[in-house]
Amino acid sequence: MALKKGLPAIQARWLWDWQRRDSVRVESLLGTRVLIVQENGRPSKTYHRERDGKVTKETVRYWLGQGIILVPRWDLLDFHCDPVTDEGVKSLALNELKQRGMYRLKDGTILVLIYQHVEDTLHFQRQQWHIRLERYAAELQKISTLLAEIEKRALTRISLRKAPGIEPTGELGRLMRHYQHRRGEIHQILVYIAPRERAAEILVHTLRRELQLNQKGIQGILSSKPMKDLLASVPAPIEGMKAYLVKIYLNLNQMKVRPIVQPLKLAQHYLRGALGALDVGEPGRVVRQLELATENLRKAEQSLQHPKEKMTRLQSAAA
Repeated sequence: MALKKGLPAIQARWLWDWQRRDSVRVESLLGTRVLIVQENGRPSKTYHRERDGKVTKETVRYWLGQGIILVPRWDLLDFHCDPVTDEGVKSLALNELKQRGMYRLKDGTILVLIYQHVEDTLHFQRQQWHIRLERYAAELQKISTLLAEIEKRALTRISLRKAPGIEPTGELGRLMRHYQHRRGEIHQILVYIAPRERAAEILVHTLRRELQLNQKGIQGILSSKPMKDLLASVPAPIEGMKAYLVKIYLNLNQMKVRPIVQPLKLAQHYLRGALGALDVGEPGRVVRQLELATENLRKAEQSLQHPKEKMTRLQSAAA
């Protein structure tokens, strides 16, 4: 999901500054440069805009909620240029540009590193699929077709008496080299994208697995002998149950990624309620609180399903 309309894109140098001032806390996703926001934050940024030949100073405030994903992307500086801060930037040395999160191409074009604001895990995973499948896979297919056509045209011009495998020359040769080079570039891009796509896949799989394990853990407590004894008004040890519920509660803290942040917080709320009910000896309320915690963990798991997966599950259930 994009930022609120009118807000400038988050530049890497802004994010680095927010981190230094502890305005934003982020962690890397599985060693990639993709970041996950760890706590709710409201960082602000003062920047300049040029309108009708006049430079105006503006301050904006961002909302970076817990679990939001920030994905790095290089973009043209022209789209994000600050007429004051970036004055004279074209004359800076490469290392000075690097400190600003910028890079100069061979033709003099300057790129700036920005962070896309991605709402949740599913959006991030779909983004990686779209990059690979829609943008580059289609271009690779087109290039392969063009290369095959060039080779066919070239071979018709080559005398059968010449050695097989001869390279086409002239315009055909130039076209072939151009498309072969572009094909190589795309393969390099896909190699760069692959770790992110894999990280998204691992993240979704891990979250689903952990949610299932925590649900089973709570169900195990509900069906345990100590819980049955409590419901039957028979004295039973509760310290073990309390310790296990605390363990589940703390484990949920490690999974705060959207879109499951809200149901996880609700699950933790009900786990606290269950612990309180255990302390005051209300086994019926313990059961109800744990059932509600399990229900929210199930909602969290369901929210990690892509639309096609949900439809498949519904069709399977109906059958």
